[in-house]
Amino acid sequence: MSVDFKVARKAWRSLSGLFAVYKPEGLSPQKVKHIVKMTLLEELNALKQRPQNTLVKIVPETDSRVTATNPGALKAMKVPSFTDHPLVRGPAYRDIAVSVVSMGLDTKSCGVMVLAVRDGKKLVSQYQTARLPRHYTIRGRFGVATDTHDSQGKVWQKTTYDHITMEKLDRITSNIHRSFQRELIRQSGVDIQSQEAYELAVRGLLHPVGRTNPLLTDITCTMFEPPEFELELTSYADTAQYLRKVIHDIGQELKSSAIATQVRRTHDGPFNIEHALLKKHWKLNDIAAAIEECRPLVRPSELVPLSQSREAVRVMEEVDQRWNQVHQD
Repeated sequence: MSVDFKVARKAWRSLSGLFAVYKPEGLSPQKVKHIVKMTLLEELNALKQRPQNTLVKIVPETDSRVTATNPGALKAMKVPSFTDHPLVRGPAYRDIAVSVVSMGLDTKSCGVMVLAVRDGKKLVSQYQTARLPRHYTIRGRFGVATDTHDSQGKVWQKTTYDHITMEKLDRITSNIHRSFQRELIRQSGVDIQSQEAYELAVRGLLHPVGRTNPLLTDITCTMFEPPEFELELTSYADTAQYLRKVIHDIGQELKSSAIATQVRRTHDGPFNIEHALLKKHWKLNDIAAAIEECRPLVRPSELVPLSQSREAVRVMEEVDQRWNQVHQD
């Protein structure tokens, strides 16, 4: 629910934190950042500003009752300071810090993108270091390959796809999932042979620690109507172009070819589609309301890898307790 600000200073104080926008195709992340920044400045300067500064000026007394007895009397009066006039000093708000928090999207992709305003920048490093999962819906098309792995690139190969079945596609995605799952366990800092690794993997609490290469998990085919198909997946440290390359590789594994016609991010860490503001809502009031609504999602205690979270710690404690009970018996 948006708020309606009348005074610029109050609106300025509310613009501090993280929020999500829905980045449409055709706009780069930096362009989105620029649009949001310019819109906020324009609307802030359109609100009621602080009173104009005044100066104390000594002028001749004009009250006849005073000048009758004291012809040279002076008085002090407040007058507007023309150096503080809006037409002289310019707009009150000339800059506001806006940062892109969630990386990976490019001009041709769309979906949830997290931005930080003013003091929200303090959370950027922690948010990125947490290596939170991102969820994507990717639409693909069999039978064609391009130099950019999408529909906008130069076609360099055309192949048949009649031999591709849902079962064959599921087999390939399962193999991809298994290979990345082993890598995820390795990069999570947990012993791959331990019960902790099994428990955390079953509950989806494994996350990479530190800098990592792209990792994919939970790959599912949600639509199969050759040549069109759709995949849903979870990833870490990804880029949109990397995901397009994955679609290309899937086509190659199926003895065919494939391109990604759309890469759409549906979740970025704690943010999902419902939190993301559409372009028509990239306005001061809506952004301020979104920052307030999303504040519980980005508390410092929440921005940790789930493998280090309270839930993960609880799972490992349960495993330790069971291990101790077995050995005590």
